[in-house]
Amino acid sequence: MMKNLTIFFPAGDFFEALRRHSAGDSQLYATHNEVSQLLLDLEKADVKVDVFSMAGSEPYDRRWSDHIRVVQLVGDSVDSPQTNAVFSRQDNDGIIVHYPNRSLLQKAARSKARVLAVLGTTYNGKSLRAKIGAWRIARALNHSGIELVSNHCFPSTYGLADLGVKKNKLIAWDVPHAFTPDQFSTKTLGQHEPKRLAYAGSIAESKGVGDLLEAVAVMSNGGRSVVLDVAGGGAALSDMKDRTARLGIDKKVNFHGLISNDRVVEYFRKADVVILPSRDGYSEAFPLTLFEAVASRTPIVCSSHPTFRAVLRDGVDACIFRSEDPVDCARVIGRVLDDPELYSRLSDAADRSWIRFKGPVDWRTMVKTWIFDGPHAPWLEQNKLHHFPDLQERLAKLESAT
Repeated sequence: MMKNLTIFFPAGDFFEALRRHSAGDSQLYATHNEVSQLLLDLEKADVKVDVFSMAGSEPYDRRWSDHIRVVQLVGDSVDSPQTNAVFSRQDNDGIIVHYPNRSLLQKAARSKARVLAVLGTTYNGKSLRAKIGAWRIARALNHSGIELVSNHCFPSTYGLADLGVKKNKLIAWDVPHAFTPDQFSTKTLGQHEPKRLAYAGSIAESKGVGDLLEAVAVMSNGGRSVVLDVAGGGAALSDMKDRTARLGIDKKVNFHGLISNDRVVEYFRKADVVILPSRDGYSEAFPLTLFEAVASRTPIVCSSHPTFRAVLRDGVDACIFRSEDPVDCARVIGRVLDDPELYSRLSDAADRSWIRFKGPVDWRTMVKTWIFDGPHAPWLEQNKLHHFPDLQERLAKLESAT
C-alpha cells in the first residue's frame, strides 16, 4: 500500500489551485481542478503527498494539511536541496514525474520508489541537438525503474512510440472537459464587420503569436477588416504589444491577459475564427485549447505543426497554413471568411473531430489506479498502446464508426 507519494510538476501554483478548488472559484488552468481533486482523494485514502512545482514565480514550502505539502521552487531546481531530499528518503513509496526532465527521470528511475512518468509534450525539433535530446528522453523513459509512461492524447503518445519508447508501457491520458460540441449549435458566417479572430495560450514566438500578428498586418494592409483578441500571458507579452505598434495594428489587437479556464470556450464561441499558430519546433503535445476550440464549434485555422497535422484534415476539421508563414496564415484565414459553406461545414464537423481527439483514459483515474492497483491493473493494461493499431488506422476506424 502506497503511503507516501511525491509529484513533480514543471510549474503551477498548486496551493492557490487547492484554495480555488475548495472555494469553488474558477481555475486559470484547466487541469488544476483535476490535480486538486486528486490530492484531496489521496488525503482521504491516507496517502501523504508532497507536490513540487519546479519553476514557480516565488519559492515557498507550505502545508495545505497534514497529508498535503506544496513546494514551489525557482531557478535551477532539479538539483536543489529540496529535490535531492526526495531521493534520499527511505519512506518514499511513489514518484510521479509530470514533465520530461531527463535528470529528474533518471533520479526517479534509480530510486527505490515506484515511478510513473506523465508527459504533455512532443519532440518535433529537426536539429541534431533536438534529435539527440529526444533519443535521450526515450532512453530514460524505457528504464526498468519507470513502470508506466503516459502522454496527453493519442498523437503525442504515438510520437513517443516512434521515438522508441516501448508500447507496452505507454498509455494516452486525457482530462474531463466541461464543454463539448453537443452543447452548442453549428455556426454560420455572419455579415458583420470586422471579423473577430481569437487566440488563447502562452504569449511566445514559438507559439506563433508573432506570426499571427504579422498575418493580421497582411490582412489589414490588404483591406480585410479583422480584429484579433489575444488571451494569455508570458515573457514575450510586452514585446508582442510593441510589435503591434510597429506593424500599425495596435488598434486591431486586444490583449486580455490571463482569463479563467471556464471562460475560454465562451471567448472562442464569440469569435469568428480561432487561430492555433504554433511553430513546428514547439513541443506542443495536444493543447487543451484545441479541445476548447472544437467544443465552441468556431472554425479553426491552425499551423502545419506535426501534432495538428496528425489529426486535423485540411478543409474537414480545420484549415491549415504553413507554419511560420504569416502570408499563408492570412490567406487561409481569408479562405474561411470568404466561404460561408466551408465555414458552416467546419463548424458542423466538430462532433466528429472531438471523437478523433479523445484519449482513452481519464488522468485522475489513471493515477489513482496506478497508485492503488499497480502498473499492471487490468484497466491500465487494456488501454496501453500496444493494444491499439497505429494512429492513422485508429483514426480511420473512428471515422467509419461515425
